[in-house]
Amino acid sequence: MSPLLQLSMLEEEGAAVKDPKPPVDSELALRRMKELLENAVNQLPPSAREVFVLCDMEELPGEEVARRLGISLASMKSRLHRARKLLRERVDAALTGNAEEAQSQS
Repeated sequence: MSPLLQLSMLEEEGAAVKDPKPPVDSELALRRMKELLENAVNQLPPSAREVFVLCDMEELPGEEVARRLGISLASMKSRLHRARKLLRERVDAALTGNAEEAQSQS
């Protein structure tokens, strides 16, 4: 049976045909969240941003990140913890409308 015929039969039976694309409002929200996160990452101090990008975005192992940056594993973990904390604070502040507060916390 052809796809168009199947679609016609489903419509006649009153079945809703699901659109394969997400709703426009979901796409806009996702795009906005991505922009917000990118801005927050770009505002991180350079040393924290380097570690965050390598660990959490490029998914490199901690030992590799520390080696690439020429720092100890303990330093890498400390920078990553700080980066995640700052990022979380900035994203939370942006979502609640307190972006100025987040800027002053860095």
